[in-house]
Amino acid sequence: MQEIPTLRPSEEEFKDPIAYLSSPAVKKLGIKYGMVKMIPPAGFKPHFGIDEEHFTFKCRLQTLMELDIENRSRLLFWKQLNNLKRSRGDSKLLASAEVSIKGQSEPLYYYDIYKTVVRYFQTSATGGYPNHEQEDNSDGYRKSNNRSRSRRKRQRNGTPFADEGQGSFFPLVNPRDMMKDQKAWDAIAKQLAPSNPLELKRVFTAHILPYYRFLYNQILAKGEANNTHISRLLYRYDYPKSLLEEENSTEGSEDENEEVLPGEELDYLDSDTDVQEEEDADDDDDDDDEDDKCPICSRIVSKSSSHKTCNSCESKFHNKCVDHINNSNVKPSSVKEWICNTCIIGNGYYGFKEPSSLFTLKSFKEYCSQFDEKLFDGNKPTDIQSLEKMFWKHVESMDSNPLTVRYGADIHNNKPGQTSGFPTTEYVPSSIKNEESEEYKNYLEISAHPWNLMNLPRAKGSLLSIINRKISGMTIPWIYVGSTFSTFCWHLEDQYTLSANYQHAGSQKVWYSIPERDTATFDEMMKSISPDLFERQPDLLHQLITLISPYSKRFTDSGISCYKAIQNPGEYIITFPKCYHAGFNCGFNFNEAVNFTLDLWLPYGQESINDYKLAKRTAVVNIFDLMSNVLNAYLRSPESFDASFVSTCAVELKEWFNREFKNMAKVKDIVGETLFSDGCKETYVNSSLDSSHKEIKSEKVSNFKLADNDDEEDDLDVFCSKCKTICPIGFVAHSKAKRLRSKRRNLTAMTPNEWNQLSAEGVIDIYCLEDYLSYVTEIDEQEESEDDSENQTSNDHFQNDILFYFREDDEIRKLIIQVERALEKRLR
Repeated sequence: MQEIPTLRPSEEEFKDPIAYLSSPAVKKLGIKYGMVKMIPPAGFKPHFGIDEEHFTFKCRLQTLMELDIENRSRLLFWKQLNNLKRSRGDSKLLASAEVSIKGQSEPLYYYDIYKTVVRYFQTSATGGYPNHEQEDNSDGYRKSNNRSRSRRKRQRNGTPFADEGQGSFFPLVNPRDMMKDQKAWDAIAKQLAPSNPLELKRVFTAHILPYYRFLYNQILAKGEANNTHISRLLYRYDYPKSLLEEENSTEGSEDENEEVLPGEELDYLDSDTDVQEEEDADDDDDDDDEDDKCPICSRIVSKSSSHKTCNSCESKFHNKCVDHINNSNVKPSSVKEWICNTCIIGNGYYGFKEPSSLFTLKSFKEYCSQFDEKLFDGNKPTDIQSLEKMFWKHVESMDSNPLTVRYGADIHNNKPGQTSGFPTTEYVPSSIKNEESEEYKNYLEISAHPWNLMNLPRAKGSLLSIINRKISGMTIPWIYVGSTFSTFCWHLEDQYTLSANYQHAGSQKVWYSIPERDTATFDEMMKSISPDLFERQPDLLHQLITLISPYSKRFTDSGISCYKAIQNPGEYIITFPKCYHAGFNCGFNFNEAVNFTLDLWLPYGQESINDYKLAKRTAVVNIFDLMSNVLNAYLRSPESFDASFVSTCAVELKEWFNREFKNMAKVKDIVGETLFSDGCKETYVNSSLDSSHKEIKSEKVSNFKLADNDDEEDDLDVFCSKCKTICPIGFVAHSKAKRLRSKRRNLTAMTPNEWNQLSAEGVIDIYCLEDYLSYVTEIDEQEESEDDSENQTSNDHFQNDILFYFREDDEIRKLIIQVERALEKRLR
């Protein structure tokens, strides 16, 4: 695999990061390879700025086998099949995800059979490739070499996977018709390569068909089989549980984890341990006191209420809610366990366990040494190639005793000496506090250097410098303490920004990059491997929990370019926009990373808005605010940004502004009332113009529990309940309760955080203007189909809705006009 280029900037070039990375030669390399490695000038030697005596962190447990997308899909499906059996009182559970068929030489899995059967009938039913003569690989994935790769032309319906409400990518045909078609089974058997189609059909009938029928009936109960998204069949959990948690002892209790991992005799902390255990005990007590919410109705399940407890996820459900669920063919007298629908259908959730034990750098080094000694039997390879083969073997193999590793990832402590490995003025080690020494002067110099990752996001020319918000993990670095084979999975940076990763010390880190030109193909390939998993988890590749080997045949079959980098201490890795990257650590090491932008990023940031809507992912950066701030900064100081870039911002903001206010005019004709939101306006002004730098948190890893010393910060933006996007100028509060309008005076003073909390609690629905108009259209179509004009009309349905806006149209219009005049004047 070809390695990425290595940059060696001169002392002068190194002084201005944004200008250097924006140079045509560097940008060309970044776009071609997706990332570049950079070795600083010899004089740049940062002192390690961590207070090692007090710096502590937790570690995630990563079971490598489960990170492989295909392995996880197979394991989850196996669990789903067994959950259906349990719900029907069948004690003959499947012992493995693998199935044995006479004459089958290669391993075959229940999930592979299910996926191939569904895909075959799906392509036939929708006019796809005839029978089994498809130009695809073993996953039925067809390369789309003629697909347009223009970022600017990508639309909401540009994905091969249906958005919620637009139908399912996995439409199911009538099971009776499917089982009668013997020619189809001959074709399916040929795709899977078993020698006996009848034996394959027998296995499907005995073990998979009941699940298929269950899912088919559930979909029919919601509507047409080909027009219901699987996600509509799932319940919404505040704290979802993975179906795999019970399958592997390394994901059990903390005590079980310590038994299976080397280093069991290691003392993680000294006196602080007792304090931490007391805090954890307090947390546990609080959890016990909390009432459970019924996942169906989202209301509290009190101890005295009549309810059921799922024997798989242990969630509590009201009996009256469960009575509405169609568990077909289930005889209550024969059922020994009750399993909820989500645990049978599967929500695809997967997250890393994080024991409460705290490590210091010293104790973690000792742990890593013991781990390596046990794993390699005292003979750890020193060459990268051998370690690579071993790592990907652990990831790809379906092992009954898989390898679990520890990773101190996304560490964001806030105390001095614990935030960054770079020098900071908040913490100066006692060993260099002699203010006359060269070491002290160098420490202060590097604390202010633009390549210090504490400073890079706000370096001259980085757009993040005008956001005026501290975003943990994005504008404030996160720390990563690695061990052998600990891994970071395939992902894109938040809102497609650039990232810089610096290694302070330790063993090498191996990186893999997929450049922007192949990200769409990579998305398609991953979804072809597990289409139903992506249907349940549309933001799967944003969660940093999924791997596939870049050496897989699928990469070459799909024509995906992939490059490699070996990072050593003292080196930077720079990722460019929309570069998928992943990798692993070769042993104990200490890295940190942060995000930043160049002028070239703005179109990517705008593209991320539409992509995040598809993935139902919450944005981190308010790009409407950002472009407004660029224009304001230009008016105050024209030399702040290049005129051509400011012109681009003005054009884009004007287009966005016009679109939003046209939608607002339409919404005003529908809702019962329109109000100005003082609470949101105040927050908007503070976040845009004030220098107080309120802190919010990045959602890079949604399944990761935040460190105990991080307090939750208030939201500074209002998010749409449906698409999760930031509402840039206003939103609609929708509620069936008439009392919403009666409290309008209080509502106008509510902050974005308070609005989002009401939405999260299900009290109201918040709609961005675009989604509200789509919602209105949907309701109108339903009423027309019911042909019942004498009952509730559209006006009645929306009369309690309120449009809240927090930007005056003249405010934005005036700003754009002033910038256009300033640019025109400058060009004269």
